[in-house]
Amino acid sequence: MVNQDEKPVEKQFLDDLRASIEIEDQKGSRKPSQTYKPSSLHCIRNMYYQRVGVEACGDRSSSELVGICESGSDRHERLQMAVASMCDNGIDCEYVDVAEYVKTHNLPDIDIVSKQGMETKLFNKKLCISFLCDGIIRYKGKYYILEIKTETNNKFWSRENVNPDH
Repeated sequence: MVNQDEKPVEKQFLDDLRASIEIEDQKGSRKPSQTYKPSSLHCIRNMYYQRVGVEACGDRSSSELVGICESGSDRHERLQMAVASMCDNGIDCEYVDVAEYVKTHNLPDIDIVSKQGMETKLFNKKLCISFLCDGIIRYKGKYYILEIKTETNNKFWSRENVNPDH
């Protein structure tokens, strides 16, 4: 067993930084909802744990995973802002308020749970599924649901079609 003090100071610092990130992430964690989410539909095991309200083994976030999520969230916000500014730049694209769209179109079985920034949390009562909607756009006169998926540059630049998993 290696005494922590025997490690170089830079290694001690990085270990402590990782630990602090993980501790902070746990402080902000809450019990997950027991509704299905689109991201969990690919794994029956995760769906089971979600419904019974139990954390699956190993669900604790590493500092690396926390960073990936933070980067993805930041990228989502920047892309949403870029889409919203398209109209100001002379492009026929309008960012539509999701909550207003749901209310105006009286969408059946859809409840508006909350709104944070440009994302709207929705719940489908019929399917018992909750999800975040990144946005709705009216592009060249037609409405589309905006679903942003971030990925590494290597995947992005070689992508020619939508990832079937998405």
